[in-house]
Amino acid sequence: MSQWLPPVILLRYRRWRTKFRWEGPFSSWEDASAHATGYSDPRILERLLESARAVSTGAATYERDGVLFHRTEYSWPVVAGLMKAAATDRKALSVMDIGGSLGTSYVQNRRFLEDYKRLRWSVVEQPHIAQAGKAEFEDGRLHFYDSIEACLKKERPNVVLLSSVLSYLADPYALIRRIQEFGPAWIIVDLTLVHDGDKDKVMVQHVAKSIYEASYPCWLFSYDALDSALRRSYTLVEAFEPFTDPVFSFGVQSLRFQGFILRRSSR
Repeated sequence: MSQWLPPVILLRYRRWRTKFRWEGPFSSWEDASAHATGYSDPRILERLLESARAVSTGAATYERDGVLFHRTEYSWPVVAGLMKAAATDRKALSVMDIGGSLGTSYVQNRRFLEDYKRLRWSVVEQPHIAQAGKAEFEDGRLHFYDSIEACLKKERPNVVLLSSVLSYLADPYALIRRIQEFGPAWIIVDLTLVHDGDKDKVMVQHVAKSIYEASYPCWLFSYDALDSALRRSYTLVEAFEPFTDPVFSFGVQSLRFQGFILRRSSR
């Protein structure tokens, strides 16, 4: 796959996402980690920087996972959730984007949000990614932090965005509980891998060599288990599937990408 995708094959991006290879299941996160390269390879950040710079200079319109696009492919439920959040908070929108890379979702959605005068977008990332983002891509609205605590010292988010991040954490339920503790008005989850079984599974995801050669431990969530965890002190507004086709099947179960829009319940 070339780094730049022309419009005529943009729709293949959805199918391209399904071409990742999964291995497992493994007995534990630690076991899966022992069979994966992880996130320490400096080539990953180099590829992310290269792609983000191309978008910043106008050479491409949008990037995700280091792949460049000539035209943005929107996640319309996420856009709707963000606009709903702003509408219920006097047109103010402060997003904590956990695992947001170098501002991918900010760039993706800003066309629909730029008219909000009180817009702040705070990416929480690994320290080396946050440092790179702060050095090159911060503006009056986009900011980078290396921890939730550092972000909360300066920001008051009314939305937490979790786009393609929960699957790649050793303890995703601890993060969900931490978010529920500080209680943003809205939680939006996007591009999260689920299946219809009753137990979460730990896999290793192998990234296509055409992007960057790497492999990560990865959770495949039980839909019911994840849904139940997210609803503690939050009400489900909408559940949505970003893509209509299943990613792959193991046994009798199909894996798919799932999204959720949740609003904090009345206290």
